[in-house]
Amino acid sequence: YKQLEKLDALCKRAELLGDDEEERLGELNQQFHQQVVEAAGHKRLQELILSLRTSMRSYRLVALESSELRKRSVLDHRALLDALRSRNGDRVERAMFEHLSVAEQVAVARIRQMSKTDSPGSDR
Repeated sequence: YKQLEKLDALCKRAELLGDDEEERLGELNQQFHQQVVEAAGHKRLQELILSLRTSMRSYRLVALESSELRKRSVLDHRALLDALRSRNGDRVERAMFEHLSVAEQVAVARIRQMSKTDSPGSDR
């Protein structure tokens, strides 16, 4: 239950942030995900996630440039916490999958948009 309390505190802190505090939200986002991984209690999973987080850092930063995604992320974290509290594995899996899928879609769209504006002949 202590881990759920930590996740709840992170959610509350993120919910209080303003739109212009994307860097702070990024830090809280990372802490939230780290707490979830640690709560799983699988050392190998922690190592894999750390490796992925390191290699995907630039994509996360691009995704968090979207104010819509930042707001959605805060809501998703609350939904994930509620799912964890329910102790329903299927619900937790769905909440995490949806959260990560939305972030992926936003990051890919943002990268495509950036590549169009960086391409020769674009009118930046």
